[in-house]
Amino acid sequence: SLVAIKGAVSAEGKVELELDLRAIETNIPIRNERMQTWLFSDEPVARLSANVQTALSSKETAFTIDQTLRLDVNGNSVMLDVPLTVAREGNAVAKVAGQLVIDVADFGYGSGIEKLREIAGLKSISTEVPVDVKLVFVRESP
Repeated sequence: SLVAIKGAVSAEGKVELELDLRAIETNIPIRNERMQTWLFSDEPVARLSANVQTALSSKETAFTIDQTLRLDVNGNSVMLDVPLTVAREGNAVAKVAGQLVIDVADFGYGSGIEKLREIAGLKSISTEVPVDVKLVFVRESP
């Protein structure tokens, strides 16, 4: 069984997440298999990093902040700007959510997407992918 996401947040607010791309589930087995073969076989781990100190240290209970995320995948690194909504629940929990669209061609997946298009006999497959960011931060007691 694969752990899809693992990571941590430092006391300084530095977030480091690893996403195992082998755990991607499209609900279509042949599509899952083809994506693993033609997109993720060489480097099946994506890394997301950011510094969320400002978001986590704010005393406001609900606010939106523009956040820069760094996504490293398939040997490529892209900085992504995303507005994140932060909702605090007491002193211990912060829920962070946002939406963005990434272009997987920016990560070198253009030729793999084209191969998938050929195999499936489709006229086109968009390289733009909508992504929902949903994180829950729970402060541990010392």
